[in-house]
Amino acid sequence: MHLDYHPLNLLMTDNRVSCIVDLEHFKPYSVVSGMGFAAFKLIRQAMVDEEFRERELRERRAVATWLRGWGKSFPEDRYTPNELRVGAKARILKLIHLISGDERLSYDLNKQITSLYEVEVIFNTDYADDENDH
Repeated sequence: MHLDYHPLNLLMTDNRVSCIVDLEHFKPYSVVSGMGFAAFKLIRQAMVDEEFRERELRERRAVATWLRGWGKSFPEDRYTPNELRVGAKARILKLIHLISGDERLSYDLNKQITSLYEVEVIFNTDYADDENDH
């Protein structure tokens, strides 16, 4: 799984992924953890945009939009918002574990702990009634 999956790490040809870059982020990892973490990071980054954030506060559609987009490219992979939430938290907990074993990375610990809270906000239970749940 590519653990930093986002548009800047994709080279496209004719609206299809032709190459994935940033190869040091390819790791043996569950798809749901990588996907949940990618969704979390991109949605969190989008929240910087005031219009997006206000729309999300009204409609709570970012996760459903992510899942629809994923489903178009990978129709055999179906996940629920809750599965993405658990996957994102698993990746963050792994990062916390790695940080706790390396004092040089301790500066990042508070950020990762905060990310656990942010995951709960982004993958709020309001998404549970989305059509992607099973």
